[in-house]
Amino acid sequence: MKTLHSVYLFIWFSISFAQKIHWGELKQNEIELKTVDFETDADLVILEEFGDLKITRFGYEILEYSKIKILTPNGLDLINRSWTYPKNNIHNKVSFEKGNVLNVENNEVQIHPLKKTDLIIHSIDENTEELKILFPNIRVGSVVEYRRKILSNADLYSSPWRFQNDHPTLKSTLRLQNASNFKYKIILMGDRLHKKYGNKSNQKVWELTNIPSTKTITHVHNVEDFRERLMLQFDSSTSTHGTYYSSTRWSDFKKVLINDINTSLYKLSISNIAAKIPSGKTKEQTLINCIQYLQDNYKWSGRYSVTPKDLKLNLLSNQPAHSADFNILLKEILAYKKINSYYVIGSFRSRGKLVLEYPVFSRMSNLFLVVDLDQKKQRLIDAASMDPKNIDFPNLRFFNNSFIRVDTSVDIFLAIEPQLSVMETVSELNFMKSEVQLKSLTKANGYFDEIRIPEIVQKNAEFSTKYESEPQTKDNWTSKSKIFQTNDLKNIFQFDNPFVDDFQKFEIENNRNIPIEFDFPFIKTFVLKINHFDRYQLMNDNFNYQVSCLDSSLIYSQDLQKMDDHYLVTWQFLVGKSHINTSEIKEFTEFLQKVKLNLQNSLILKKSN
Repeated sequence: MKTLHSVYLFIWFSISFAQKIHWGELKQNEIELKTVDFETDADLVILEEFGDLKITRFGYEILEYSKIKILTPNGLDLINRSWTYPKNNIHNKVSFEKGNVLNVENNEVQIHPLKKTDLIIHSIDENTEELKILFPNIRVGSVVEYRRKILSNADLYSSPWRFQNDHPTLKSTLRLQNASNFKYKIILMGDRLHKKYGNKSNQKVWELTNIPSTKTITHVHNVEDFRERLMLQFDSSTSTHGTYYSSTRWSDFKKVLINDINTSLYKLSISNIAAKIPSGKTKEQTLINCIQYLQDNYKWSGRYSVTPKDLKLNLLSNQPAHSADFNILLKEILAYKKINSYYVIGSFRSRGKLVLEYPVFSRMSNLFLVVDLDQKKQRLIDAASMDPKNIDFPNLRFFNNSFIRVDTSVDIFLAIEPQLSVMETVSELNFMKSEVQLKSLTKANGYFDEIRIPEIVQKNAEFSTKYESEPQTKDNWTSKSKIFQTNDLKNIFQFDNPFVDDFQKFEIENNRNIPIEFDFPFIKTFVLKINHFDRYQLMNDNFNYQVSCLDSSLIYSQDLQKMDDHYLVTWQFLVGKSHINTSEIKEFTEFLQKVKLNLQNSLILKKSN
């Protein structure tokens, strides 16, 4: 049977590819192509690629053909291909089958077939092997074509084909055949695939044209969330019921999970554990005590999980347990202490967002708790890994916009944002007899991992750094001070807007059709006190300004006040949300344009006559 299967597979692949591939040929438009209209700075362009994907009882197999043109000298360094795969695994391997380099000389296509010496197979480590192709006779304008075969034993879920690549692609085509006895759910990722094929349930061939590279996907947590690609997930709904892989709806998946959670708590005495943990004066302090107790008395395996195991046999028996077990036990302890909480499923930024339409196991990372605290505060909690002393700012990768509640009969998706991070700079400008000094102190909390004092004096070349402290940390705040000075008492001093660099990072491409994602919400404040203004006068008229958008989720303001013996200048920038939907982009872009026009107005001090 294996022989017949292999023969059939070979015939199927060969016929399919023979219908599409014309080895060693270049069309006139391919010869004349110098740049890509929709991505003019591209170094390479994929002229066409075909994939024949076959689901087998071992996983899947792909026969892939690619045809790529080198457009720039940088492309010469980017054209060589390499793939890694496990050693000594016949069902998980990459093999090279054929390849050519095509050059046009004297109006004729010269074909340079790849030889065995152009292939390098070497060991990366004891478990991993790498296949490299070094294309010979290449230059700007060369076209390379090759065919490789991919075997994978990913039989539960996988992402075997990407229509959108690291370089622009003129045409990408995939054909699928399921030769296994199993059913698979086909999940399309990307806006263009959804628009073209989203309503075609029995589609077996997909094709996209003129696809920009992933370099055009900016300001997102994970490019894979928006890359045009196809995913597969095993579906046992026709053969079994009441399992995770037979659940075709979130409601079914949640029923299975809740049943497993209840089973994991069987015959567990929560009161004995809860009694050992002191309650605090506030719900927050009690929560901190509970997390600290769990981390001090039980072992975490280092792995995050959505599904639980038997708590009595694992976590409570001093066996390393996954994160779901910690959070399940924490919920029961909090309930005993009259603190409300509920489960949510989330996916880490590195893994990609939850697929809202369908419970895709590969896009779930962890079973979290959302805990209700005093004064209507809520916190996202992972009892296994987070710092009990800093529950306001857990690991940033936890926040990937969408979470789903587990304890509801209807599907409730929550957009849980990180808490607001704060950075404040207070500066004082002093005009002394023979020098000018600018003293600055910056402090920050939350997710600011670097204290950077804005150098508003950068256009005044004579200023130099006299002193800069090391960062100091206290009570989850980090601070740093710096002193600039100059001996040049020039007639005019010019000070830049402290947020110029921040707004330069917010460049948004035209006609964007995907959301905008920032790392975290924040507010930055810069206060400048200018002393002894009798010696210098501010030359700025109509300095005060404020603009906002999205119901004041984003605000920029600047304010100048003249006091008895000093000027007080305040700049402030609030980004109160880290996810901007496509419907909000137009308003956000208009906000940026208004602010950027105002950023050009520097603060001008002129020596008094």
